[in-house]
Amino acid sequence: MQTYLIVSDFRQRINKTGEPFGWHIGVMKMPETKWGYDFISSRYSEEPSASWDRISEQIRRFFPDAEESEIQKVLGIKHPRAESSSVKPQKKTKPKPSKPRWPENILQDIQNVPLTLNEDQMAGLRHVISTLPQREQMIIRQYYEKYMSQKAISEMIGVTAPRIGEIKAKALQKLRHDARSDYIRYGLQGNARRKEKIRLDCMCAKSRAEQIQILQQVTLDDSGFPLSAKFKIRNMKIHTLGDVMEAMDKTPSELLKLNKKHLTAIADKLVEHGVDCSEVYVKLKIHQPADIYNIWELGFSFRTFNILYRGGLRTVDQLERLIKNEPEKILQLRGLGEKSRADLISILERAGIDSSPIRNLRK
Repeated sequence: MQTYLIVSDFRQRINKTGEPFGWHIGVMKMPETKWGYDFISSRYSEEPSASWDRISEQIRRFFPDAEESEIQKVLGIKHPRAESSSVKPQKKTKPKPSKPRWPENILQDIQNVPLTLNEDQMAGLRHVISTLPQREQMIIRQYYEKYMSQKAISEMIGVTAPRIGEIKAKALQKLRHDARSDYIRYGLQGNARRKEKIRLDCMCAKSRAEQIQILQQVTLDDSGFPLSAKFKIRNMKIHTLGDVMEAMDKTPSELLKLNKKHLTAIADKLVEHGVDCSEVYVKLKIHQPADIYNIWELGFSFRTFNILYRGGLRTVDQLERLIKNEPEKILQLRGLGEKSRADLISILERAGIDSSPIRNLRK
């Protein structure tokens, strides 16, 4: 039994006058300095149980009535035989479940998305991560793809680990948004095909009510409205393009609270989905300067209006300049047949716009 330090004495401190004061303090020494190395090392080969018996015998010389349990309590250790007999078998620990690998780890944290992705969905995941700010991209990739801890990332970037956790949580919140998570659910190309199908279904709808039902699938974030417009529209409890159409039909006065720029953005997006906005804007009584006067207010047929819109013509001023300077480009518009051309000339003459440059041309 080896003892490396022992209490060899108790002494008091000495003040400036040379008198002792205060509590006694234990003086520690190595046993070799007190009894010699040979004496100490002669007991190194002794069994722990024999050492215990010698210590217990010494204590009983001074305290003959001491019981075994009291000696153990004072010494703070059990008898070596008791320790060896009380060794409990180690419990079998269950192996810890392995942590999910990329991309399953990030998909679990995003939630409400499939955990197994095909190639197109994987491309969608990479796409939505690339839309995040640069610092959020780096943290997401280091944490999920390279399996770095928040502490390791914090040391690399130079911010605290809790701050890394905050940035990661903010990035995940953005990835959970439908505008981004749809790319993971449907895939990069699949989501584009889905949006195009919604647009075509809306254009082929037989009634306005059917268009409203279809456009309930298009959120304001998918529609690409300006951020300021989205905030104001959401305050009206409008969340989809279908809600916008219902508001135009039922409560147009609420939409009049928006400025002309925002109303124009709404109408442009609805027209992209084949919604006729001409009656709506007459109903809302929006009067705009000639340079931004929208062509749908001229009263074109639905077919003629879509042909002009797809050709990049949005305002009456653009249409007038094209007719005056490059009339042949009007006839080159895709889908402009004789019937649409006649409708175009008729509407232009009724609006007081010179249509002779295109009337005299032959397609």
